Amino acid sequence: MFVKDEDQSNAATWDLLGRDIDQYATPWMLERSTPEQLIAALRRHEGLETSRLGLPVLLWLTGDPDGAREAIEAGRRIRNITGMVVDDDSFAERLNAEIDAHPSGP
Repeated sequence: MFVKDEDQSNAATWDLLGRDIDQYATPWMLERSTPEQLIAALRRHEGLETSRLGLPVLLWLTGDPDGAREAIEAGRRIRNITGMVVDDDSFAERLNAEIDAHPSGP
């Protein structure tokens, strides 16, 4: 959790986040080194709540705008278990606008 004007607490949170990424996220991604492997893992919700954000972006990046749009909508139905706060409507609106502007990816 990040708190306005709580620099020491926020620094500790960033340190913890960095350690978690190094310990868990990086090895997980390296074991799934191709876009197809990452897509399959995210479709199985191995990324927990982050799969609802990562999957549509990865599908768009790999040239599947229709799959990305489907994943955006499916992601809205994923139950929040970690407490991660995401403004789903803003995320969907922004990503859909990017897909509209660049259907084959950025």
